[in-house]
Amino acid sequence: MKPKPLRKKEGKTFTFQPFSERITNLNVDIFHRVGHKNEEIDNERETFFYQTIVKWNGLNTSESYNQLCKELTHHVKILPQVIAQKDKLVETLKKYLHLRNEFSLEPTLELIVALAKDLTHQEFFEFFPQIFPLVISLLYCKDYDQIEWAFQCLAYLFKILWKQLVQDIDNVLGLLLPLLHNTQPLYIVNFSAQSFAYVARKIKNRKQFIHLILKALKKSPEGEDGCGTLLFETIKGVSGKLHSCTHSFLTDVVSCLGEQSLDTQCLTRVVSSCLNLIITELEPEQCTIVWTVLHKKLSEFLTAWTADQTSHVEQFLLNILCLMNVMAGYKRGVSITQPKPLIDLVIRMVQDKSLSDPVLAEVVVLAAALQRSPEVKISQEYACQLAYNVLRISQRHLYLDFIERVFSCAGFNTLVLPSLLNFCESASPESDLLQLLTKLILHKVPSIALGSHFDEWRRIALDFTNKKQNRLLSHMTSILSSPHPPSSPDDLVCTILICPHVNAPAPLLSKLHDALKRKVRSHEVNSDEDQTSLYVYTLLVEAVLRIDPGEVKVERVLEVLGSSLNEVCALRTIDLCLSVLDVDVATLDKTLTADLKTLCVNNLCSPYSQIRTLSSHILTLLSPLHSDTESTLFELIHQAETTETNLQSYRDKLNLIHKLESYPSSIALKYMFGVLYVNFSLLWKPVCGNIVALAESMEVKEYWGEYHRMLSELKHAENREPSFISSNISFVTEHYSALTSFTDKPDHANVRVLLWETLTQMKTLIGQKNRDLAALFLDFVNGEFRRSDAEIARVWDITVHQGEEEGEEEDEEQEEEVEEETDEQSNESNKKKRKLGGKDKRTNGSNKKRKPSDIDEPIDDNDTANDLDTGRDDVDTSTNEMDESQNTSRASLSTSRAR
Repeated sequence: MKPKPLRKKEGKTFTFQPFSERITNLNVDIFHRVGHKNEEIDNERETFFYQTIVKWNGLNTSESYNQLCKELTHHVKILPQVIAQKDKLVETLKKYLHLRNEFSLEPTLELIVALAKDLTHQEFFEFFPQIFPLVISLLYCKDYDQIEWAFQCLAYLFKILWKQLVQDIDNVLGLLLPLLHNTQPLYIVNFSAQSFAYVARKIKNRKQFIHLILKALKKSPEGEDGCGTLLFETIKGVSGKLHSCTHSFLTDVVSCLGEQSLDTQCLTRVVSSCLNLIITELEPEQCTIVWTVLHKKLSEFLTAWTADQTSHVEQFLLNILCLMNVMAGYKRGVSITQPKPLIDLVIRMVQDKSLSDPVLAEVVVLAAALQRSPEVKISQEYACQLAYNVLRISQRHLYLDFIERVFSCAGFNTLVLPSLLNFCESASPESDLLQLLTKLILHKVPSIALGSHFDEWRRIALDFTNKKQNRLLSHMTSILSSPHPPSSPDDLVCTILICPHVNAPAPLLSKLHDALKRKVRSHEVNSDEDQTSLYVYTLLVEAVLRIDPGEVKVERVLEVLGSSLNEVCALRTIDLCLSVLDVDVATLDKTLTADLKTLCVNNLCSPYSQIRTLSSHILTLLSPLHSDTESTLFELIHQAETTETNLQSYRDKLNLIHKLESYPSSIALKYMFGVLYVNFSLLWKPVCGNIVALAESMEVKEYWGEYHRMLSELKHAENREPSFISSNISFVTEHYSALTSFTDKPDHANVRVLLWETLTQMKTLIGQKNRDLAALFLDFVNGEFRRSDAEIARVWDITVHQGEEEGEEEDEEQEEEVEEETDEQSNESNKKKRKLGGKDKRTNGSNKKRKPSDIDEPIDDNDTANDLDTGRDDVDTSTNEMDESQNTSRASLSTSRAR
């Protein structure tokens, strides 16, 4: 036996890499490249230019490169020769940059770099404005190698000419800025910044450099993010660390935020872009230097504000706080490595009563980031001090904004909630306070999906028992007691959601609860299209179930929701009532319960899992109305529907569905139809087998009635459009969407195909219902199949539609070509017929050539029958060839006209 090789390949030797992957792996960092000792040359004897030509003579023998060498001549071995011919050499190199020949482009770019090394920097710099645009033009392509050569050439030129570039930085920025625009591909922006960062580090007067950047951005503001990338590459070092110049460079940049002559808002956006790259590209420990610079500058200007409270100093405070919030907001404050000095500074600013509201708003954002972040390691003492000082802010909107931002804080119930409850008792009851409490409730207590999860709900202790008078509770009672429907349901929705969580003195609480009960008794749902009133009613019923379940009457709920039983909100409310209330279903109105049962049974084949789950659970709760067999059947269906569909548990779901075969009925069949909508292909084939098994045990009339109805409905089935309510608050609409939106994406065409394929396995049923099947099949062929293929269509539309006049002449030319081909084919076939002795008389009528004006008329069924009869007879070869040629020409003509 042949031994296995010691070295085995784990993958393919050569794998295709798309352009995006190759450009990601591109490295244009020539500044940290260490050359090989064989690359060293004797600069005293030979020029770099000559050595580069010698190198490429052995590597490149293409015609384009040979022509380049001829034009450059060989008199470039020593430096005086190169200096004497520098103008000619540059012109030749510019010419070949224009040509962009792939075989000579790389040598040309290397020769440009070699020429820059040979000439004095000042001598070559006079040609730089001419060469730079030509090299830049090479970047706008999808050739990975060409982009790499161009950027390496730019990087070498920046490295060689950095002194001249720094002296003429104003004009150089004008040439570079177009590469940093947002319209450029990201890799061009990144590589341009990486290449020029070497020059930017050499600039001594950095403030002047920032001035020039802002001056250039004033003309083209699209380059703000690109300039931020340039600043980031300037302070970025190697191995994921910051450069040694970071502290001094950032200090100068941040200091410019305080200069009145500059556009500080533009500079703030540029620096924000730079900081975003720092926190995303580098380790959090590297951000310590940035925080040190920002903290120091903020302290300095806060001291300046105490001495001189001008708008200029205020704007600087706003800008630097904005930068701090960019850092603190990333990944819940993971970049904050030293929080204690920052907390002390925040407390100092909060206690300063002279700061304006815009400045305090930014301070509140920073304080909330420090308070709620689990990544910020602070002691309990510091956390209490921070919360205590921020919650003493007198501005109402800032106070409420801070509380909303710290909902997820670990110590919210002990540090923040008591202060909020005291504020609610004393502050004026306005909509913003109601909305804040509602956001808190929705954040802490998510809505339940099924009535069986009712006990999982938990109450937030909104304890107002300290005072006998409470302006907020009085305001909520007046909202519920208002006889007129509100123009906007926002305050009413907020009040309903808050009520179950309120704990207050008995007189106040009873008034509030009584108003809520009166509201649920008097509320009406006008129609199934009134989604707002339906949503409000479902919230009312759920709130009363939390407070006093005995006040909810199931019959009243069924009457109100009678016109909306197809909506998820209505099904959820009924499910809650039947789950929570201890009611004898048999004593309810039989008409209402019968309608509910019929609707829920029909919902078992719904494309949406949420409707199937609610309906199956309601059916299990209506067990006194069912027989023992139906009760067992509904229990199995509900268990199957609530079983998760994944690789680990789908077999359990299939076992439950398989048990439904023991209860052959239309109910089981409907549910199996609904399971086919589940987006999990491993379920489809077994369930189709269960459907076939039911056909053998059910009566044909009952089985075929459901099957035929499903096939008919699938023909015109469409997905539900999302419903909306009239609300001006985002979190209310989000809450409504969470209750009613569907996550399923039904594929009606796939279910239809599965049912047709399943039908082929039921031969007995096909034999008995062939008339119905023939009608369905012919309807499909005539209504859908023929319309989708122009070559077999029975009718063609040759009218010219709007927007097709431009292609009319082209269509006429195509028609003429088709007619000429048809005539040629007809002549050839006639010649063959003469040789063979005539043609078949039976094909005279059917093979007559149609006029173009007759193409839009439907083909008669008799003609089709004649064609079929002709096909059964023995027709000579010439007739068949003529039929094929005419049919081909006819289909081509119809296609060109339809186009």
